[in-house]
Amino acid sequence: MKKLIVDRYEGQFTICEEPKEKKYFAIETAEMPKEAKPGTVIVISDDGVISVDAEETKRRAERILNKQNKAK
Repeated sequence: MKKLIVDRYEGQFTICEEPKEKKYFAIETAEMPKEAKPGTVIVISDDGVISVDAEETKRRAERILNKQNKAK
């Protein structure tokens, strides 16, 4: 299992970051869940199924918002 963060779209590919190793992966956008957008945490299972980790996406968004609010 691998957790990635959707970074951006480039043509027909979705560029995703593996934050621990600072590596980027290009995945065909057609293979991505429809609800995935930049900032979304996705999970790729050992058998290749891609799904959204809604709870981790929410936690990540809250952490970012807290950091932004502290910087003001």
